[in-house]
Amino acid sequence: MPTASTRHFRIAAPIIAVTVIGIAGIGLAQPDRRGGGPSLEQSMKEMNRAAQSLQTSISDASKKEENLKLIWAMERAEIQAKATTPRKLPGDKDKMLAEYRKAQIELLKLIVKLESETLDGKTNEASQTLAAIMQAKTAGHEKFGVKGGK
Repeated sequence: MPTASTRHFRIAAPIIAVTVIGIAGIGLAQPDRRGGGPSLEQSMKEMNRAAQSLQTSISDASKKEENLKLIWAMERAEIQAKATTPRKLPGDKDKMLAEYRKAQIELLKLIVKLESETLDGKTNEASQTLAAIMQAKTAGHEKFGVKGGK
């Protein structure tokens, strides 16, 4: 027969667990206090790492799940980059900022297209879309004056 202390523990344990998980979740959901999240450079590096990995695997249908995880990493990084204002833009800042944001929208469209093609097993199309993403990267870096923009 359960004692009073074991009955109390059975009631208290779930409450404690939910409280601990809730506090941890609140902590994880807080923005980065150093600036609101990853920097533009960090986001771009994350996209580049994933894209480089995809270049060797995107045409392999047997690596679909691995490829999707890399694509999702690119999407997350692109969303973060899209929400970031570059520190330096050449020329008319307002005009270039609008062009930067439009270029980020187009890049996100390409990444989502890549995801769709990968989900559908269209490896040839996915390879072409990944090549277009790499071309967009190079063109964007040149246009916005990013050093090492290849």
